[in-house]
Amino acid sequence: MTILWVGLASGVLSLAVARGTIFEPLRARLGGKSGELVRCYFCLGAWISAGLTAWQGAPEGILWPVAWAASWGVGMLLASTIDRLVGDSAPEP
Repeated sequence: MTILWVGLASGVLSLAVARGTIFEPLRARLGGKSGELVRCYFCLGAWISAGLTAWQGAPEGILWPVAWAASWGVGMLLASTIDRLVGDSAPEP
């Protein structure tokens, strides 16, 4: 169950930072590799999932890299589905 919650949280958070209007000033200020990272919800989601998985810990009997990859997959499935549903109304990166 932890993997699911971490995945959902990372998907929503990465999509909000990469596409949300509230984070436009942050995206405008960052340049270079950092700027690329915060404009790509897929890339950002990997780091958010890693941080949340490390903080939450992997479920018993599951290796940390497997828990991280599974939560990242759940998060990106959610984020890409929302991004496709919203379509052109989302701000461009």
